[in-house]
Amino acid sequence: MKQENLTKVLNQPYDSFINSEIYMELVKLAKYSLKKSSSSNTLNTCDVVNDAVIKIYNHKSGHFKSRGHFFSLMTNIMRNLVIDHARKKQAVVHGAGCEYVTLSKVDSIEQTESVDCTRLLDIENSIQKLEKQDPKMGQIMVMRFYGGVEIKEVANIFEMSESTVKRKLRFAKAFMKTQMQE
Repeated sequence: MKQENLTKVLNQPYDSFINSEIYMELVKLAKYSLKKSSSSNTLNTCDVVNDAVIKIYNHKSGHFKSRGHFFSLMTNIMRNLVIDHARKKQAVVHGAGCEYVTLSKVDSIEQTESVDCTRLLDIENSIQKLEKQDPKMGQIMVMRFYGGVEIKEVANIFEMSESTVKRKLRFAKAFMKTQMQE
């Protein structure tokens, strides 16, 4: 679906905007977000998509500017759902059996690797610090880590070159390492 057409569809009333193409994109985002958390076995893709759709339209204050704007917001909402779930789960077990995060582990996180609750929360805390330092860089990291958004698409969303996105990601990882070290 062309970007202009998708933006028109997204800006329709809540009860008519979800078509199969948009739903499949949201499912992909949710699956990727859930892969990052080993604590997500009690949280399923359908729940994440439905909760994210409800949240975005309960708090919708305007129109979506573009496809990238919509999916950026949805990635953040799904991120928050997964993090809230991990926090609740960690509170129940009080850290029993959770793995301590070392600096070398941030670089070793593969696209498909799941992360235990403590590690996920440590990464989330460092991303939040990054967002305070540089909001755009934080959003790029969120889209890559939680949404699995390809570098090319991130570059299109933020209207920058792929090499700039890669450079920002390298800086973000280094920044996060130092924050996790503290």
